[in-house]
Amino acid sequence: MKIDKITLKNFRNYHGEVSFDLSRKITILHGDNGFGKSSFFDAIEWCFTSKISRMNGTDTEIKRDIFNKRCKLQENEILSVSIEFEGNILTRWFSVTGNDLGNDYGNTQVTLNSSHGDFYRGQGEIEAFLKEGTLDQTSFGRGSYGQLIKQTFILSQSQVADFVTSEEPSERFRALADIMGFRALLNESDNMKKVHTSLIKQSEAIRNQITSHENLMKGKEEVKQEVDIFELNKKLIDIGITELAIDLDTQIAQTNKQALADKINAEKFLELYEELNLEHVHSVSTIVSQISEKESDYEKLKAREEQLKEFLKRINQRTNSLIKERDNIQKYNQTRMTIQEKEQELASHDRGSLDLNKVTENLNVLRKRASSIEFTLSFQPTIMQNVERQKKLPTNLELSIINEATLKKRKEKLLFLAERLSSIIQDNKDNLLLQLIANIKDIKSYVVANDMEKCPVCSSTPEENLESCIDHNILSYSTKLDRDTSYVSKAISLKSRITNMLAKTDEKINETNNNVTKMNLELDRLKEEYNNYINNNLFSEELIQASAAHLKDELGKVREEIILQQKIIELIISLEKMKEELKDLGSETASKKIKTENEVGNSIERMTKASGRVAKHRTQMESSIQKLSSDIQDDQIILKRLQPFLRTEQYDIPLQSLISKNRDSISRNERKISRLSDINQVQYAIKHNQEIQNQIQEVKQTIEALSNRKTEIDKIAESLKKYKTQLFDFFDSDTKDYLNDNNSPIQKYYRYLNPLPTNNLIQFDGADEKLSIKVVFENGPEESNAQNILSSGQLNVLAISIFLAINEAQNINALDFIAIDDPIQNMDDVNQYSICDVLGQINKQIIFSTHDLDFVKLFLKKNEHKKDDIQVFSFTSPFLTQDKIQHIPC
Repeated sequence: MKIDKITLKNFRNYHGEVSFDLSRKITILHGDNGFGKSSFFDAIEWCFTSKISRMNGTDTEIKRDIFNKRCKLQENEILSVSIEFEGNILTRWFSVTGNDLGNDYGNTQVTLNSSHGDFYRGQGEIEAFLKEGTLDQTSFGRGSYGQLIKQTFILSQSQVADFVTSEEPSERFRALADIMGFRALLNESDNMKKVHTSLIKQSEAIRNQITSHENLMKGKEEVKQEVDIFELNKKLIDIGITELAIDLDTQIAQTNKQALADKINAEKFLELYEELNLEHVHSVSTIVSQISEKESDYEKLKAREEQLKEFLKRINQRTNSLIKERDNIQKYNQTRMTIQEKEQELASHDRGSLDLNKVTENLNVLRKRASSIEFTLSFQPTIMQNVERQKKLPTNLELSIINEATLKKRKEKLLFLAERLSSIIQDNKDNLLLQLIANIKDIKSYVVANDMEKCPVCSSTPEENLESCIDHNILSYSTKLDRDTSYVSKAISLKSRITNMLAKTDEKINETNNNVTKMNLELDRLKEEYNNYINNNLFSEELIQASAAHLKDELGKVREEIILQQKIIELIISLEKMKEELKDLGSETASKKIKTENEVGNSIERMTKASGRVAKHRTQMESSIQKLSSDIQDDQIILKRLQPFLRTEQYDIPLQSLISKNRDSISRNERKISRLSDINQVQYAIKHNQEIQNQIQEVKQTIEALSNRKTEIDKIAESLKKYKTQLFDFFDSDTKDYLNDNNSPIQKYYRYLNPLPTNNLIQFDGADEKLSIKVVFENGPEESNAQNILSSGQLNVLAISIFLAINEAQNINALDFIAIDDPIQNMDDVNQYSICDVLGQINKQIIFSTHDLDFVKLFLKKNEHKKDDIQVFSFTSPFLTQDKIQHIPC
């Protein structure tokens, strides 16, 4: 199977979607360094494997590096590579979304649409499809098969560079294995080395652990303590524990807990006795009696306090009532004085009647008069202008009507002239003289042509020559025609001027008509406006004739009168209101039967003094109640703090007797606690010994488990070492023989590509993942290191030879192509000449790149016989779009 088409979108140098039709057998990619040739091969590798072997970094970093930097993200963009082969389409892609913080890269997706219409998704399904018919039964790690395809079909510059520049045997071995497609095995070898090293370290660590545990057992045996069981039993019986077979630890803990609790309780009682200073108290019953007596006194004082509180309330109510009466009397007297003052002020305004309705009616008349004056002042100039304009408009209107009639008569005359001129022009329109002259000329032509002497029209024979006679007639009619033509031209010119005059006359008529219409409209508007003025309620014929100065002077007087009338109305309303208030105050004062303000003041003073005395007595009583309440609370606190230590029947026992009993309890419990402490130490030693014995047993089990684990690890490490030796020692036997065979594909390709040193052989040697390449000279047994003898170009040729041989022998996939990135690097002209033949003779699809235009020309020249199978893609820019790639069929 061959690759038919590759489509790249936003991949590295490729901006937008760029497609390559690879239907021809040989495809050459030409362009300067950095123009995207290597990126083309990276795209093929990435599409098959999701990786690029020459790139390092995290998945996100690689996505960032392969995404085209010239893409200007609006919302999101896609990076994708598609490979079409035999009707199958393999596509790998991921989405890129732009935001303020940078770009977000989506997960990589891979799909394959087969030529049979089946759909595959994911690397596992894709690789299973690609293995069909070749390696169906072979298992590979995830992604390993795709990597094998890359190494088999694609030779990158980095692989060749690693092989050429490697100096150490181990580095050259890895470079050769990479070219031969053994990278997965190298990775597996590295992993096995790490695992083997880890197993050895684990085995050594386990051995150290076993030694440590054995030493630990010896140490634990030495820390066991001696215990006297008989002495322990005796102490237990002394403290009252006789059931030695029943949960001894619990009994000891409970006994110790009870002894400690009794001791603490007795100590707290003694501390409380000292704290509360109870030496003067006989017993707890004494405190109970004191509380009862004080509570009785407290209730009596509270009842007396309530009586004083009610009495003080009545005094305050009476005082407030007297204060209100005094305020009413003061307000009554004040209101009478204010009424007198306002009556005097009202009397000072000599305005006849002081009836509120009449004054209000007079005020309304004044306000209307003021509004009329203000209206007249505001619109007087406008009204006068309106009247003046109405007088002038009829005269102007009449003049415009007369002017319009004059213009219409002028228009009629001009129309008549225009019609006459049109008739004259129409009469000469057909130009009969012109037609007559044309007919005479035709007759002349006929006469000349037939050499006639008689007139062909009337058959007469003129005295002069017939042709001369015809010319004379033509001249005569032409002269007349010139006169007629001049007359018509003058008529047309005159008609044009009349037409212009008619247009101007129409414009003046329209203008005059518009002026008439405007003046009529304005006259109607002025009349309507004037009618609105005179129909307004505020319009006055008398005022409109007065001067503005007179109107302003009268308006000022009217406004002064309005202010005075408003003041009179306010005084009248205020007097009526105060008289009503005085009437109400007089009635209330009369009902109290209090004659003077002084009497009320004396009563208020007496009540205030009485209230002070009662309040003082109440304050003293509140202080006594508060002290008594505090004493009760203190006694209750003492009783409450003593209750936890005493039972009710102990309240009558003297406190001194209780003190002695608690002191004895403290001494007794301290002895018991001391004895329990000794017992606990013995119990701890017993448990300690038992715990150590259990630990020793656990250590023995651990040592046994560690020994078994070490044996198992040692077996695995040995097995892994043997497997690695068998798997990777492929240079020790048949493989080295094959590589060094004079007829092997590698040796043949190398000799052909490097024809000059034909008498020297390449010798491969090595073991333990190390490779030495030597040059064997024909004339002697000496061998030289290839690194010292071969040039970079020859090493480059050797790397290509190995790759071509491996590709030729591959059977991992039905794909049948070779892709080489810049095969002629470091090559001289002879090598380039040879590789043209090799690549041209390989019966596979070939894709290779070069920056050397001379090499492209050389290849085309050497393979001119098959130019129909060759095509060139020329990259013209480092920023590649479809129009920057020139397709050159050969």
